[in-house]
Formats: sequence, C-alpha cells, structure tokens
Amino acid sequence: MSTPKIADEFQDSVIEVFRSLTSRVIKHLPDLDFAVAEKQLTALQRSLATMADDLGNLPFVLEITQDDDSGGAILDAKAIVETVGFPRRIITVGPDLKIIKSRKFLSQAHSPTPVQLSEASEDTLIFSRGETDTVTVYACGRTVGFFNLRHPSQLPAAGPSFNRPAEDYEFAVLDHYRRCVQYCQRTDHWANPKSRILRSRLGSAHKTELIFHNDLHHWLETNLLAQVWSSPRDTTRDQLDIIIAAPTGKTYLIEVKWMGRSEKSSYTIKTVAKGLRQMGTYLKKQPKIAEGLLVAYDARKFGDFDVLASIALRDEEGCKWLDSCGGTQVPARGNCLILFLESKTASQQ
Repeated sequence: MSTPKIADEFQDSVIEVFRSLTSRVIKHLPDLDFAVAEKQLTALQRSLATMADDLGNLPFVLEITQDDDSGGAILDAKAIVETVGFPRRIITVGPDLKIIKSRKFLSQAHSPTPVQLSEASEDTLIFSRGETDTVTVYACGRTVGFFNLRHPSQLPAAGPSFNRPAEDYEFAVLDHYRRCVQYCQRTDHWANPKSRILRSRLGSAHKTELIFHNDLHHWLETNLLAQVWSSPRDTTRDQLDIIIAAPTGKTYLIEVKWMGRSEKSSYTIKTVAKGLRQMGTYLKKQPKIAEGLLVAYDARKFGDFDVLASIALRDEEGCKWLDSCGGTQVPARGNCLILFLESKTASQQ
C-alpha cells in the first residue's frame, strides 16, 4: 500500500479545514463532543488520504459516530472495499475509527442520490465519496461541507459540465430536467407511468410536489455557485420554495408546481395561473428579489402540453416558456417554465 504523506507546511491548513468543518457539523449536531469530533475528522481525513491509491475511484459512504467502537475492526482500504458492497452500504465508525457496523440503503441497487444521503444523515454525520476525489459531508439532513480526499487543504475541483453561476439558475433548472427528471432518470416520480399517475409520496417527500422540489434543491445546491435554501420563511412569514443567493448579492426565487394526476390528487393548468398570481404578489412585497421563476412539471397528456403557446425563440423539446396563463400575465420580474414528464424511458422513444 502506498502511503502519501502530508507535507509539514500543509499541516496547519489541513487542521484549519477540519476545525472549520467540525464547527459546521456541531452547529447541526450540538450533542456531539467538539474535541472528539475534531480529532475524528482530522484523523479520518489523514487515514483516507493514505488509502486513496488503494481505493481508486471506489465510491463509499461512512457514518461517523461517537459510539463505543472498541470491539470493531480498524477501518482500512481492504475493509472499505469488502464492506461497501453492492447495493451500496453505509459503514459506521466510532471515535477510534473502528467499524461498528454496516447497513445498506433500503433496497437500492445503485449508488445513493444526494436526496437519499441527506435523508440518511437526518440525525447523524455522513461522509460520501463519489467517483472523484471529492468527499461531501452531510449532517442532520444538510450538506455542510466538501473536501478533497487526497489534498484537504485544496478546494475540490468544480464539475466542468454543470457548475454554473447563480445568474444562470434557469439553465441549471433545465440541466436538472434533462439529467434527472424528463425520463424519470433520478426522481422516480411515476406510480403508474402507463396511466401517467404520479406518486403521492416518496421517501421523506410526503407529497408529490416535494419529490420534484427536493431533487431540484439538491441539484442547485450542488451545481450552482451560490447559496441555495429550501422552504425558507421571509420576514412576512411567507413560506417560499427555493431561494438562491448569488455572491454578487442578487437573490432569485423558484416556485415549484405540478399538473396532472397523482395517487391522491390532481391539478390542472389553473394551478399555474394561481402560482403566477402568488409569485407576482410576493415579488411586489419583496423588491430586493431580482427575479422569480415558476417551474411546473407536467404529467398531463402530451396533447394538453403541446397546445401551450411558448414564447418565441424559447421553444425546445419538452419545455414551454409562457408569458401568460389563464389570463394571468407572468410578472415583469418573473418567468414561467412548463416541463413535460415523459412516461417512456429514453430507450423506448
């Protein structure tokens, strides 16, 4: 096993990275002992860096606890390779980085999504390494940090394909639609695709709208160079869907709707008109919001979607940009995007 060493001049910066990370973790999991957590995270990083060559591009998920691990096996590359398995498993370690147990993600036969990882961290601390050297840290259902597996003093490399500035949030929404939603690639929103009936709930998403909302939020949080909040409340106590804050100071609002039938309810085009009126009212109340976007996922029949009139030059497959709906104009600082949900897979087209 090769053993890369962290040069002495980088020791202080490495320690600072993990002290900062520990602070963010403790903010969400205040019952953890700060000193123990900082020692754990720093030691774990050094251990993972030592294993990096032996692990190759293997994805893995670790749960870091402060439970007694005195009877466990030492966490090393061989143990990770043998324990991770397929479907993907979570390995739980304690203060001395010994393995306490492992468990699988329900019945999933593939790598967990960001939403599943967030749910798995609801009351604990999770490290997730994908097929790159970036490790994502989740605590109490939130993404709290990232670090480079081999070089923690360096920022993880930005993804070349989908990372976008906050101002390009509309393009990021379209990226998410093409990669995750259009053919049900990741959102798993169909209860009965043949009859075009959506699920009424999925995992922690206790209603249909949240299936789309949660996955979109995670995509934007991962791929936008911005702060992204899900379901915040403003000073007027209005609950919003998604707020994006750019480093420049500009703020953007996204409202999420759906149309069609689910296992428990149904919505027509009227829900879009109502959503536009709500968004218009909110933008008037909050002049500091730069723009608002209403996104509606359309599970109706294709003919109902196809008759919608899209703004010139913005018509593309599966997408309709509206300037009005049911007599309601899109607000001056707003946009309205309808996205058609295919009920056949990409290979069936």
